[in-house]
Amino acid sequence: MLETICFKDVTTFQAIATCLSFATLYVGSLYVRSQCLPRDHPQTIKERFMRVTVVSLVACIVVYMSGSSHCASATSASILDWIGIRWSGLLAATVLPSLLILILFLGPMIMFVLDHGITSLTCYKITDIILWRNFFVAPFSEELVFRGCMMPLLIPSLGHVTAIFLAPW
Repeated sequence: MLETICFKDVTTFQAIATCLSFATLYVGSLYVRSQCLPRDHPQTIKERFMRVTVVSLVACIVVYMSGSSHCASATSASILDWIGIRWSGLLAATVLPSLLILILFLGPMIMFVLDHGITSLTCYKITDIILWRNFFVAPFSEELVFRGCMMPLLIPSLGHVTAIFLAPW
């Protein structure tokens, strides 16, 4: 069982400064280059995977360390609950956004099939590193850092509505 924490001791300035540092670290990690290879080169993608993973872990650790275990039970939750990883509502949280994305991209997908044929949709292989970057690593890490790690810091000091509109910067 994970320890329950809350973020009542985090000031508004600390929350915003921490979130700005998360955003700077995340975006900055994508532009640090060890070699002058294009962004779609497998080596560049692997390096970015590693850097984004490190930034995501650092953000989670900072959020955990920012929390306080001395709080009322009504405002406390485990770190996984705070960053949005929980079993309750999991089905709705996976099905509804998937349907929304399907509806959103239905038009472009139909046009793509009409222009190139149905067999062109199978151009990605599961081992394709660009597929992993575009459909798994990038969306997951962005949501983890920009929503999961920023919201617990911003909501207690700014409120739900302001935090929701402020976090995507």
